[in-house]
Amino acid sequence: MRYSLLILFVSFIIFGSCRKKLDIDIPEAEKHIVLNGIINPDSTIRVRVTKSKSVLDNNEIENLSSADVKLFKNDIFVENLVFNDSGYFYSNVKPEMNANYEIRTDYPGLNSVKADVFLLPPSEIQSVDTTVLIKINNYGEGYIDTTYEIHFNLRFDDKAATSDYYFLSVNTLYPVFFYTDTSMIFTGYEEYSYYFDTTDPVLNKNNNEFIIDGINGRVFSDELFNGNSYTLNFIADFYNYKSDEYVKEINDEQYPVIIVLKLLKVTEAVYNYIFSFNLNEQTRFDPFAQPVQVYSNVENGLGLFSGYTMTTDTIVLNNLK
Repeated sequence: MRYSLLILFVSFIIFGSCRKKLDIDIPEAEKHIVLNGIINPDSTIRVRVTKSKSVLDNNEIENLSSADVKLFKNDIFVENLVFNDSGYFYSNVKPEMNANYEIRTDYPGLNSVKADVFLLPPSEIQSVDTTVLIKINNYGEGYIDTTYEIHFNLRFDDKAATSDYYFLSVNTLYPVFFYTDTSMIFTGYEEYSYYFDTTDPVLNKNNNEFIIDGINGRVFSDELFNGNSYTLNFIADFYNYKSDEYVKEINDEQYPVIIVLKLLKVTEAVYNYIFSFNLNEQTRFDPFAQPVQVYSNVENGLGLFSGYTMTTDTIVLNNLK
């Protein structure tokens, strides 16, 4: 009898405790200025300034439109950046290579922040060799299309004595036409980024793709070839738009397939940010993985203010039918 009463008493405690409401006070995280901006010599400087928020906060990101945002070049004040309706602070300055640019930002009630970037000249592409393999895709019921598996060997020169960081992007320019009942009118080219595959050890170290300033690609360092020329090996499949029923009459020489390879020299801050972001994405759904802190180069705040320079190489593919 005593044993039965003991079981009943313990069960009451266990199941009763499951229904008990626990009120836990979670302290609100300290708020910070978040500064984000990627600059390059072809565009005027712009940055976004927002307030950090808790992971439990479902509200929209708050733009700090009244922040005081100052631009300095080589420690000399240049101008105050101006906020507009797009959510960014804009400068009138296009950054130069081999110069240091710093953003200093103040906002009432939050710690002042600053971050800087030094843009190095890009590494020139020395050569690009390609091999094209034709792939016929038969989907049945008379539907067949053609893709071209293009193997690239891109060679470039890396400077010695410094650690350098790069970003590779593969793009294509397709002609765009306006169709009437009787003809096609060429209206220009439209650029698309392409996923590329690779077994190259340099590109495979952190192989998730990323987007920098609207450019899609992969980041890598010169750790395995510092101070030497290196040849990147990668593969991309290109759809042949000329196999489309509507554009079979396109003249190959007039409207060729154009591939644009972009090799960006990015800063160490960009490399660290992308590398840590990708690691964070890979582990965030694993309850047993150690959390990865996403990199920030903003002093007293959060975010990324950095930049890149770029060199390109264009490949024209004719007679793809």
